[in-house]
Order: sequence, then C-alpha cells, then structure tokens
Amino acid sequence: MLLVVVGSLAMMFAFGALAFSCGDVAHDELGFCGDSSCTGVEDCTTCERDCGACPAQCGDHVCGAGEDCSSCAGDCGTCTGQYCGNSACDAGETCGSCDRDCGACPDVCNDGACTGTETCAACAADCGACTEICANGVDDDMDGTTDEGDCTGGGY
Repeated sequence: MLLVVVGSLAMMFAFGALAFSCGDVAHDELGFCGDSSCTGVEDCTTCERDCGACPAQCGDHVCGAGEDCSSCAGDCGTCTGQYCGNSACDAGETCGSCDRDCGACPDVCNDGACTGTETCAACAADCGACTEICANGVDDDMDGTTDEGDCTGGGY
C-alpha cells in the first residue's frame, strides 16, 4: 500500500484500487465513505457509517453485545455475586433464562410440541393418539392388548 499526501489530499494506492480522503470522507473507485453503501475498500473498521459497527470481539476492551463477565472477563470484568454461569440457580434465574445454572426446562404437556420424554401415551394432546401397529408384538396404543384389531389391512 502506498500513501501519497499532497496538501490536504491523500491518495492511497492499494491492490490496484485508487482511494483518497478529503477531510473525514474516504473515497474509493466504487464509492465513498458516507454514501450509504459499503463498497470497495470500506469495511466496519474503515467506514462504520456505511458498513455498520464491527461485531464485538472478546479482547477488544469493550463489553459488547453477546459478551458478559463469564464469557469475556477481559472486556466485561470479573464476575461477582449472582450471574448466569456461576453454577448456581440464583433468584431471578429460571430454566428459561439460564439453563446453564438451572438446567433444562421440563417437557410440558399441552404446549403444542411433542418434545423430550413426551409420548402419545403420556401426552396425546401434543403427540397425537397412539395407534396399534399390527404384527409387531408390541402394545403400541398402550391399551393392554398386543396386536389387536384388524391386522389384515395393515393397521388398526
């Protein structure tokens, strides 16, 4: 990269692209910083105005979004007291807000999702009614009778 300064005009030659700055506005061959388009040599470090803020990174000395004392103590400081990730389900924490400390939320019948340990026998509302599968030797519909019904048609 070559930077040439003539008076208040700075010209930068990089990878065959011409870029220059005039005051606080940087220009390149595809646009300029401040034109609402992140193009050319612009990126979050050279033109936040067009390209947006750079994502938070642990170690950048800013406690940004997605960082906290347990994930990035260098930026956010050392954790003290109650916080999600201290291995204790503290007041105000729940399985929904901090499963790391409080554990996974239990399956809830009638929530519209057949998940985890829910089955047709335990929660027909979420998993649907159990049906018998013929000739498999299992009481699939949990009614106490194995392979009952008309099994010649392939089902119950």
